Amino acid sequence: MQRFYHFARQEFRHIARDQMLLVFLFAPLLLYAFVRWAVPALEHAFPPIVEYYPYISMFGAMQTSILMGFISAFILLEEKDEQVIQALRILPLRASTFLLYRLSGATLLATCGAWLIIRWGGLVMVGGWQSLLLALQFGLLAPLISLVVSTFARNKIEGLAYFKILDLVILTPILTFFFPGWVNWVLALVPVYWSFHAYDAAIRGAYFISWFGAGLVVYAIAMIMLGYWFKKKVWRGV
Repeated sequence: MQRFYHFARQEFRHIARDQMLLVFLFAPLLLYAFVRWAVPALEHAFPPIVEYYPYISMFGAMQTSILMGFISAFILLEEKDEQVIQALRILPLRASTFLLYRLSGATLLATCGAWLIIRWGGLVMVGGWQSLLLALQFGLLAPLISLVVSTFARNKIEGLAYFKILDLVILTPILTFFFPGWVNWVLALVPVYWSFHAYDAAIRGAYFISWFGAGLVVYAIAMIMLGYWFKKKVWRGV
């Protein structure tokens, strides 16, 4: 617990001295306000927007997790630049333990932000336990984003480019609701595809557990692969 507190304090210090990260930290509240009040206000001017409420809610839950992952990734990139990670390697600290401490905060904040939008966004109705499970799964996007950017980007500039590309890639599975067919199985390789369809199943009241369970498997595989690459490329410096 003391070590977790130490890492959490370090993270907030990084965030506090970077205005961009500080804005991103509060972005989930802005997304919630947009979903809760701005979108319904647009209904009077554009009545067809009601048909897109589920997808707007999905986007909000996804985006809040991506932003938390971005914050965590940039902190890791800064630690790479400052040789902090290399120094930690001499301590009796495993890479998996380091990632657990470093990514847990972003995952928790992402889960809370996603739950706020899913449960209290007001655009669509989802049951209490389903909204919590969905929030937990959307929250897993944060460590995934963080691992991809911090592992493969060499600096913050590259990290920003990776983030922009990932933001577009992660959004593409939402197209499967508008263009059914073979594209569904291609985009199923993106983990959030399963979260989107689990959300849709929760709204429709059918096959939620199947979509959610399959999504957990895909997220787990992605986490294991990315954890391996982080350990190889960043922790060991190979």
